[in-house]
Amino acid sequence: MVSTHTTIGSFDFDNCLMNAAGVYCMTRDELAAIDHSEAGSFVTKTGTLEERAGNPQPRYADTKLGSINSMGLPNLGISYYLDYVTELQKQPDSKNHFLSLVGMSPEETHTILKMVEASEYQGLVELNLSCPNVPGKPQIAYDFETTNQILSEVFSYFTKPLGIKLPPYFDIVHFDQAAAIFNKYPLTFVNCINSIGNGLVIEDETVVIKPKMALEASVGITSNQQRWLMSMLFTNGLIHLFKLSEPAVSKQVAMLSSIFSVVPAWFKSGQLFIKKALKFSNALLKS
Repeated sequence: MVSTHTTIGSFDFDNCLMNAAGVYCMTRDELAAIDHSEAGSFVTKTGTLEERAGNPQPRYADTKLGSINSMGLPNLGISYYLDYVTELQKQPDSKNHFLSLVGMSPEETHTILKMVEASEYQGLVELNLSCPNVPGKPQIAYDFETTNQILSEVFSYFTKPLGIKLPPYFDIVHFDQAAAIFNKYPLTFVNCINSIGNGLVIEDETVVIKPKMALEASVGITSNQQRWLMSMLFTNGLIHLFKLSEPAVSKQVAMLSSIFSVVPAWFKSGQLFIKKALKFSNALLKS
């Protein structure tokens, strides 16, 4: 029988299905709903040093192909989520959880991680290097020099199980550069990937969300065709990363976003989508 049981670091999970730190994991009630479901775990909303209201409304919309959002990291502050996961770990038969976090500056990130290091929490920690929806704040993991510096400083004091959440990389050179950095550090997991930025949905000549001129939104992909395309792209990229460096093979890799959702039944619809996309592109080139 096929088993969905998985292990990340030294932590066991009944199955590998869980939420990503996204639009539905902000409050205790939302996290409890995931925890009491059949999901193997939950990932908290990415907590910042202070509570954040996030971007103006409307900042989320369901579409025919899935959803689009530009939430802007609304959250109740790292203390809110740290207290909750610490409480849960003390309960008998508690699931293992992920505490997601990031600062609005490198200094804040270190302050938060030192707070977690000094706490009673012993679970998995996700450092979010990839939010595409904060105005004026680029995705950290696209700046390889900064990423390397942050990780170097973090692992000088942080001893608990830590993984990173990454943006999508689209160039093989970027996979090479990323692998060279990540293999230097004792990462427990790598979360591939966060949503793609620069999404745009227009209905009746009106954009469906407001923040960042509606252009810097991340697309939550839920359609079979798009999941198939995304999963193939980043699975291939991950394979390339592992081929480059043997130490990467021994790492525990958690793909908490699209990759877990791939099933063979979707391949046919994915191939059909590609054929239609190519046909449409050729028609544009000829026009």
